[in-house]
Amino acid sequence: MKRWQTLVILLSALLGACSNEKSGSGNIDTNSGAKTGHIEGMLGELERLPGSSSEHSKAEVLAKYLPGIKAGNLKEADYLAASDRAVANLDFDGAVILCSEAISLAPSDPVAFFKRGRARLDSNTSDSAQTLADLERAIALNYRDSKAYELLALVYDSRSQKEKAIASISKAIEINPVDTGLYKLKAALHAAYGDKKKARKDYDAWVGIAPVHPLPYMLRGQLLQSMNEYDAALLDYKKVCELPEVSNSVSNREMAFKLRAALLSKLGKHKEAISAINEALQRNSAEDELFRLRGDEYMFLKEYEKAITDYTTSINNAPGNTQQRVLEARGKAYAAAGDKVRAGKDFRRARELREMPAEKPI
Repeated sequence: MKRWQTLVILLSALLGACSNEKSGSGNIDTNSGAKTGHIEGMLGELERLPGSSSEHSKAEVLAKYLPGIKAGNLKEADYLAASDRAVANLDFDGAVILCSEAISLAPSDPVAFFKRGRARLDSNTSDSAQTLADLERAIALNYRDSKAYELLALVYDSRSQKEKAIASISKAIEINPVDTGLYKLKAALHAAYGDKKKARKDYDAWVGIAPVHPLPYMLRGQLLQSMNEYDAALLDYKKVCELPEVSNSVSNREMAFKLRAALLSKLGKHKEAISAINEALQRNSAEDELFRLRGDEYMFLKEYEKAITDYTTSINNAPGNTQQRVLEARGKAYAAAGDKVRAGKDFRRARELREMPAEKPI
């Protein structure tokens, strides 16, 4: 089945390392919010059970998730509970088999169709048409959970059905207007389809229900920057820097400082960029990249000795395999300051690092 390539490209471009927010809370949860098949699927190679068309596969699944129970004694609830265990075990093919058994016992149960559709998103043996049919059937049977419409939006997007994808995520928001992940997904869809103005409105709505969370400001700032609305983008980045930090794989605040400094530099406001970096260094004085960035700003201002000092600090703090770029920058600073000897040493060392093999031979 197609992975959700549209949203992967967009979200990685917006944030690099994305995280999602728990519905209605101020905490980051990397397993909730705007979940997509491609994000969940990037978990490495997993062992999968054989396809659902095989009776042998069905027997294996029953033995694994419902051991010691005769099939004639099993009820729909047993199969659905077992399917949840399969999903928790990342065995989506097994979950599809179990849900199919539940449906055979209760063909009018919307929960069974929803759970099978959800499992099909990552199943090796299903395609988008089957997933779509299950989710639409669940809704036709009056399944009123916003998650069904959220998943529908992802499936429609994978099939390049823009209008249906937007309509589905809008319906999900109508059902659950406090789920912040839905606003993130809707903004991502609008931006992916080239409608940045509507994406901005989605971020505005997200900010409205989560005014103290940094992520919507961060993403809106990047969107505004892409729209050349630089002053508004700077305000959003500054807001992120002022808000309390949240638990996340990537620091929203540190990223915002860097984005803010980079945009100020792009606008030729190098002294303001240095002030932003100074503020960031007050919070994290061990971040080697911040010293490199400030060194770059001093180079723009032709304050070469300050640039050399910052590059040196960055080199001393940085891992050895990341020093090449900073050595080249310091070499240019030495050259600009008239110190050709030290410049030559830095350029040679940078070249040595660049030519080193990525891995030592076994």
